[in-house]
Amino acid sequence: PGPQELVISGCALTHEELYDVYVYLSGPMQYTDGTLSAPKTLRVAPGESNSFMPVPHVVGMSAKQKTLRLSFGAEVAGKAWASVVHSSQTEDFGRLQVIFPHDA
Repeated sequence: PGPQELVISGCALTHEELYDVYVYLSGPMQYTDGTLSAPKTLRVAPGESNSFMPVPHVVGMSAKQKTLRLSFGAEVAGKAWASVVHSSQTEDFGRLQVIFPHDA
């Protein structure tokens, strides 16, 4: 009885998406005598779903062969993109330009 707190972890929610949250409370008859809450809409805050461990660094490059080798690690499994941009073009450069270079 009284105020309760439930922590849900390991979710695969998408940043900036809307979700409805429901809570079901059951009494002594377990699943047959409970009450379902009204939906509580929440928007997952923008944030970071992964972190570098270690941070990206150049491990080799060859202008003659037009190659660049990067090394980095990720805290959790996921996807990675990379882009090489001239320093004069980075003022408004961000994640969307890396992921969708031809749409930006």
